[in-house]
Amino acid sequence: MKDSKIEIKFNKKMKALYNHAIVFGKSNINEYRYIDFKQPLFNVPILKLQMFITMIINDELKENEKILNTNFKIESNNVIFYI
Repeated sequence: MKDSKIEIKFNKKMKALYNHAIVFGKSNINEYRYIDFKQPLFNVPILKLQMFITMIINDELKENEKILNTNFKIESNNVIFYI
């Protein structure tokens, strides 16, 4: 019971973070880093967002890490937001 409450709280925190930050790390453990834009991601100019995502993929991701955001996907170097 305690674990599920912690998991629910963690998932809620992550969902809120996804709205204004690019979150990356290991998905199977609670280890992550993020770049916070201090505004909703959909308000960030798309070219700036793509630049940061490319930088994260090329320079920041370590072995077994990935971008954890669930509110957008990256397809052919384009960022597509889910509503």
